[in-house]
Amino acid sequence: MRKLYLVLMVVLMVLCSACSNASVKNAGEEVKDTVADAMDSNNKYVQMVKNGYRESNPTLTYDKAFSAFFGTPRWKYFKGDGGKDVVEFTGDCTYQDTAVKARIQFAVDEKNGSFEAAYLAFNEVPQNRLILATLIEKAFTSAPKQATTAVPSQANKTYQGEVLYKGKTITNWIGARLKQKALQDEFGALVDTGKVRGGDYRRYDGITFFIDVKRDEIISIGGTNLEMFTVNGVTLDKDRAGVVRIFGNPQKEGQVMGGDDEGSYYMAYDYMGYSLTFYRSSPNEKVKWFEISNKKK
Repeated sequence: MRKLYLVLMVVLMVLCSACSNASVKNAGEEVKDTVADAMDSNNKYVQMVKNGYRESNPTLTYDKAFSAFFGTPRWKYFKGDGGKDVVEFTGDCTYQDTAVKARIQFAVDEKNGSFEAAYLAFNEVPQNRLILATLIEKAFTSAPKQATTAVPSQANKTYQGEVLYKGKTITNWIGARLKQKALQDEFGALVDTGKVRGGDYRRYDGITFFIDVKRDEIISIGGTNLEMFTVNGVTLDKDRAGVVRIFGNPQKEGQVMGGDDEGSYYMAYDYMGYSLTFYRSSPNEKVKWFEISNKKK
């Protein structure tokens, strides 16, 4: 009886709240989210996500980070497609200078004791996985300093949005002078070397550096083992649809004409000041190769 009373009180508070709140634009959904937040406050799946944390900072939970970053934070649980356990968070934030309601869904794997952010919408408009990862990253990095005592790790030495190889930033190597020992110290033993595209290449475990021999400078970096590369914690996908989910629709797409990659199909993005390109042998095949190059000064 007490719980029902609390739920009714919360609903009344929502109905009487200021209209400046972005979520009030959809009063029906707002009431549903508020009621669910009160009813599911002790749900084991909700508690699992709220008390979860990232490895780089075990003291900062999702609940603390989201409560500090989003306005009117609310949580609820429901059964998704195929009976999957889903925890949903809603909160107000600003996106591209516009007040929006963010709806984030986490897929929970109770058996393995894990969960994964799987869906994001702004004002009920679905967003891609890269925006989802970036938003969560922003929430954690914007948390009050007194709430964080981060464990030192390689992740803390990287920049948001950079392409990582096994957790190490690689974009900072583009345009750098070739230093063989430094590359080996960072990426392990040299596996192969040779000439391609009018220059040289140095291949390590799953990552290749292309060098302009005249300038003795690294001009691009590529790889075939996409599972070793991440952007904001999201692993690069070998499926075209997966790449689109991460980065959105490519700025350029088509068939390569000329050069070593002639005949292959590419998807190109202007991302973080770099040219990020994914290659496939045919339109229906999975991505076999990706390359990041052309850092803008």
